[in-house]
Amino acid sequence: MSLCGNLSKENLNRTDWGHLRTGDRVTVWESRRFHFDATVDILTEDSSVVWVLADSGAGRRAFGCNEDVKISKVSDNN
Repeated sequence: MSLCGNLSKENLNRTDWGHLRTGDRVTVWESRRFHFDATVDILTEDSSVVWVLADSGAGRRAFGCNEDVKISKVSDNN
């Protein structure tokens, strides 16, 4: 069971990134106004941390499931 996917009362604010895979194209929302496009580099085994490579050249960033960050897949139809 993913640490982030276990939506018990203790961790309702956690994000489940278990659907993401290495190489997925994503948009990372760090706030309502700030977002960037990236590629998933790697995830921890329990999907509690995801590393992404920013398209902007800003490098590799890690996000934990308890952070207030939304990571969504970019549609293949774009």
